[in-house]
Amino acid sequence: MLKQTIVTVILCQAAALFGAAAWTPGAEIPDGGGDTVKVDVSLVYNSNSGKMYAAWADNSPGNEPYASIFDGTWTTSPIPMGASSPVTENVNLAYDSATHDVYAVWGDQGGPQTPYFSVHNGASWSMAAAIPLGASNGVLNDVNIAYYASISRMIVAWTDSISTAPFFSSYNGMMWTTGSIALGASTGVNQDVTLAYDSTGTRIFAAWTDSVTSGAYASRYDGMSWTTAAIPMGASSGAHGNIELAFDPTGNRMFAAWTDSVTHQPYFSTFSSGSWSTADTIPLGPSAGAFVDVFLAYNPSSNLMFAAWANLGSQFPYFATYNGTSWSTPEIISLGISSGAAYDVILAYHAGLNQVFAAWQDSGSGVPVWSQYVDSSSLTPRPPNFLRPDNRRPRIVSQ
Repeated sequence: MLKQTIVTVILCQAAALFGAAAWTPGAEIPDGGGDTVKVDVSLVYNSNSGKMYAAWADNSPGNEPYASIFDGTWTTSPIPMGASSPVTENVNLAYDSATHDVYAVWGDQGGPQTPYFSVHNGASWSMAAAIPLGASNGVLNDVNIAYYASISRMIVAWTDSISTAPFFSSYNGMMWTTGSIALGASTGVNQDVTLAYDSTGTRIFAAWTDSVTSGAYASRYDGMSWTTAAIPMGASSGAHGNIELAFDPTGNRMFAAWTDSVTHQPYFSTFSSGSWSTADTIPLGPSAGAFVDVFLAYNPSSNLMFAAWANLGSQFPYFATYNGTSWSTPEIISLGISSGAAYDVILAYHAGLNQVFAAWQDSGSGVPVWSQYVDSSSLTPRPPNFLRPDNRRPRIVSQ
């Protein structure tokens, strides 16, 4: 343990001194008394408190929502479920830059499957409350969320459990207003409706994979209505899962990324000057392909867009960076205690440290794992703990 910690300190200091870059070895996020992770570990940064938040549904029969807050170390607690049934898949997060609150959202497994939300005010989580379904029959899988800063509204979106139409709801701090997202030429949503905020164009982007053609679609919301268009797929056969989004304010463009439905090749497209570019590949390098989705996060301090995925086969977490012209050769994120990523590798930018964090469910033990990208522009972070919070090695559970 001591030897590993000393090596980590030396590596991080070397990165800062000599301009190298490396991921800190993957370390466990404390489970807070819960079970292992059901699917993914989501992330969001609170720029007011300078803390990173992580959240997930645990893998117990109750599938309770849990959240952990990082302020040098992780502190984990359950989110009060209120009347919510067990979480369908994931607990997703967004930061409200006006009130400095962090929102957690999920779909429950009840009938109908209802979207729920809880708010962390910096001290505690509120009791979860339902988001009105409107004309929707219920939530198919996940509820995604993004903050629309220019109009001070929290936006959530989901796929209808029966019609597969995309729905959204807008929150003004007092009440939710639910409506549908224009399908355009799309026939419906395959899995989830993802969201991201365009801070330059002051609009919300939603994206999804078509339920029939596996094509990629994106819609733009200006606070009044949605405008939907297909993303040119290029050589991509279609999207395997979800279309993930992230905005680059320096280049003034929205990025979309997905995994090819046939080859598992990662693809990306960018939106600028009113249209989407024809999709192009993110190089695989030594990776065999993306297992599930390709997640994105932009680092404004280095002007790099990060992409990450679990490798097809080994499930090792891989990442690549885009400098505005080309992608770097993908590399493995340092595994540390982790055997690999069970599903997705989620990314988020920590503005206080000027670094990107990654989180995933460990493919061997099922515990939540995190890592931090360290380069010459940041201070040396605190070395992660290689053991569980109770100083035991992570237990292995059957998958």
